[in-house]
Amino acid sequence: MHSFYVFTIFILGMKVSVLQGQRCPRQETELPRGVDIYESVRYGHYVELECCSRKGGAVKWMKWDKNTNQWQNYSPERDDVFLLESNQILAIQSATFEDTGSYKCKEQNSSASVDLKKFNLHVVACDKLARGPFPVSPLPCAETIAAEKETITLPCTGYFGCGDDGDIRIVMWYVSEDTDDNWKEISEVDDRYTTTKFEEDSGTVVGLNLTIKSVSAVDFRRKFMCLLASPQMIKSQSSTVVTLRNKNRIGEDPMLKSGFDSGEVLIVLAVVSVCLLILTGVLAGLFIQRQMMKSRKSCERKGNHQQWETMIYKSTGDSVQMLP
Repeated sequence: MHSFYVFTIFILGMKVSVLQGQRCPRQETELPRGVDIYESVRYGHYVELECCSRKGGAVKWMKWDKNTNQWQNYSPERDDVFLLESNQILAIQSATFEDTGSYKCKEQNSSASVDLKKFNLHVVACDKLARGPFPVSPLPCAETIAAEKETITLPCTGYFGCGDDGDIRIVMWYVSEDTDDNWKEISEVDDRYTTTKFEEDSGTVVGLNLTIKSVSAVDFRRKFMCLLASPQMIKSQSSTVVTLRNKNRIGEDPMLKSGFDSGEVLIVLAVVSVCLLILTGVLAGLFIQRQMMKSRKSCERKGNHQQWETMIYKSTGDSVQMLP
């Protein structure tokens, strides 16, 4: 926790040091009067309102009070709101919905005060351009390790973005009991399967957790699918298929896992060995025959000297020629 505070202070200090540069250059020309600036920021994000007076004079900030319908002097009362560059910049580190409203900055001089800029700040829950659904963390693993008789939870979470109040946001779990992918709703298959729904960030994130109580052997033969869908969007569907793997059978021989007993495995290995031996013999015979066709040696006895002379024969087409 201490390191988190140090990191936060470091980031804020770095941001302030940047703002102390040339963010508000001294302007000799007069700024337009009655300028309205519209700013939009996502909830919890950083935003700045830059006033920047003409000659770097003293600046005062005001906010419109809806209760009194009057402008009220504004001074930060939260630790995440700052006035920087001699009050030239109003910086909000983490925007809240209470920050929504109208702001204006005034330049103070010896004779009077002058309105410089007016801001209309709107804090939104999310980005209107981001429409899902998109899978987000936490997500299930495609292959989840589990042990029999234990209880496990598979998460399924989607980001749907901003939408109208009537938008439909679907998060569902389905299960298939065969290889043909005949998907059924969880509630129709097994009483041990239960789901829990949750929402975050005003409904922009919707999730559905699947809990499997007392995992049994049948669960390892089934497939589970997490489905995210939104009828408001074209191609707005995302799915993730999950299978369970028995923790106690990890590392078993894959042939044994697929249904072969030890006797069948030995027979298969013996047949393969015999085939390899025959193939090796055939290849060796062909190799020897080819070498003999290229060159061979013969010995013959000459005269009364009983000497042996080696004669080399070379194959030339269909005839054989003896070399001296």
